[in-house]
Amino acid sequence: MVLAHFSQSISRHHTIYLLYACFFASGGVFANLQTGNTIVVAVRTAGKPLAQHRFAFLKSIAAVISYSLGATVFNLLHRKIDAVGPDEEGVQDGSSSRSTRNATVRWKLMLSFLIQAICIAVAAVLAQRHIVSNQKISDTSQFSSGNERNPAGAPNYLDLLPIALLAFEAAGQVCLSRVLSFADLPTIVISTLYHDHIADSLFLSRDIKIAREEAAKSSGDQFTEPDQEQDQASQDHQEKSGKRKTFWHNIWLVSNGRQKRQVYRTVCIVCLVAGATTGAQVGRYGGGVWAALWVAVGVKVGVLGAVRCWAAEG
Repeated sequence: MVLAHFSQSISRHHTIYLLYACFFASGGVFANLQTGNTIVVAVRTAGKPLAQHRFAFLKSIAAVISYSLGATVFNLLHRKIDAVGPDEEGVQDGSSSRSTRNATVRWKLMLSFLIQAICIAVAAVLAQRHIVSNQKISDTSQFSSGNERNPAGAPNYLDLLPIALLAFEAAGQVCLSRVLSFADLPTIVISTLYHDHIADSLFLSRDIKIAREEAAKSSGDQFTEPDQEQDQASQDHQEKSGKRKTFWHNIWLVSNGRQKRQVYRTVCIVCLVAGATTGAQVGRYGGGVWAALWVAVGVKVGVLGAVRCWAAEG
């Protein structure tokens, strides 16, 4: 019975909330942003930036390599192990033709979040125990920001370890967005969210107009503008109320997909900003950067518990 429970695929209903939690936990960690890390490495090949330590690029290399390794591990976990072949229903995110049903097996998702939580927890312990740097960066020409045991002037190459761990677990979040068919919500960057939000907003008025016309057709009346509708005050109240209900219902049906996606994007942006703000405040008043990392651990463990109790598919 227990084995059957963990072998079930979870329901896709409301799985967007799992991504909301991931956006919040991300908190704007630079180790997660591989575009910036790749640029840092590329710039270093053209010569040492004057404002950086000569080996600072090693942090970016560690992040990119670890993120790539994480992408490999998490995709093997979700998509390769016990793969059942091509998806009969198709994958809409365009990232793979494999079955996404098998990728959302409960134990796989729980293991994924457990690995992510452990990675963040290890990074938090390293910072809390003053094994790696845990101070604010005041001089970018130094490799390490320092801690109580190692001053900022002395390079501490163990700083590469928490960077690698955080980059590794970030790949798990991105993989999750693909598995749940939310490829446009990658959980660690918001540049594409801003673009898609603005792009869809440009056509929102057109969608509403189409919905109003569909509503008028379904009610059997000719579509009229709002000022013309006000001139029809003599209509029966009950009939008018019924038409109004049909009108808004059709607006929802026609624009539901785009409006829902817009809501998703907006909430994701808010969650990421809220997570970064919370992390900064907790780190400031909670004793250090490790406090913010423990908050992220708590979020991951909470999501793990939610997946444990999530309704099964079908």
